[in-house]
Amino acid sequence: FFFRSPLLSCEFIFFRCTMLLMRLIICIFSLVYHLYLWWSRCIAWALLYVFYIVNVVNTLLRRRGRNGPLDVFVVGGGIAGCLAARDIADRGFSNGLRLKVTLVDPKTYFEYTPSVLRAIVDLREASTILMPYAASGLPSAGVQVRQACVTRVDPTAKTIQYTDAVGHYECGFDYALLSHGVPYAESSIRDWTSQTVEDRRCALEAENTLMTNAQCIVLAGGGATGVELAAELATGLRPLEGGRTRRLVLVCSADRLLHCS
Repeated sequence: FFFRSPLLSCEFIFFRCTMLLMRLIICIFSLVYHLYLWWSRCIAWALLYVFYIVNVVNTLLRRRGRNGPLDVFVVGGGIAGCLAARDIADRGFSNGLRLKVTLVDPKTYFEYTPSVLRAIVDLREASTILMPYAASGLPSAGVQVRQACVTRVDPTAKTIQYTDAVGHYECGFDYALLSHGVPYAESSIRDWTSQTVEDRRCALEAENTLMTNAQCIVLAGGGATGVELAAELATGLRPLEGGRTRRLVLVCSADRLLHCS
């Protein structure tokens, strides 16, 4: 009966034509959208390529007449600084570039900072997170490690000033990477005074002794560091002698922990 009625047949045909028209419009909009995305990506990659070429040409023009290698300074020997120095040296060697990569850090060792909180509670972790630069893979990769404290970096004149045990120096650079990190409110987490592995191990032992003998420990701050340290102290700290109980208090200004995380 549906196909026999002329009125219903016309309505059916109109409905089918409307659906086909809508599908066609959707396909056209989808095609235009994907073409827009493709062209925008092409333009973005072209701009990045032009910026890279201009940067390389400026470097070559600036170094025209010099026969020495490119001077690359990495300030800071944390995770980012060590990985960047190693990667720059490896890529320069594999691509046939003459690079002189220098890592400047006040201490003589690498420290895996995310595990410091665990090392404060369990001193056995200290041997796994501390490594002298001489025993790392940086010297074998061609990275020169210099124990010094950077006092000034001039990006306009491309000069860097640093001070070591001998004196104060100033030298030029072609590229400089600042990865010196940020300090913590608690100096035991990020130690800026210990210069050797033994000094840092002694500092961790002193902090562990202080925590172990304490009857009440108050942690100020309910962020990621405070919560993690509270959990490490609650689960891994040795109990007090004589059956005494230890109070562990976590003070937070917000109404819940990890409020800003």
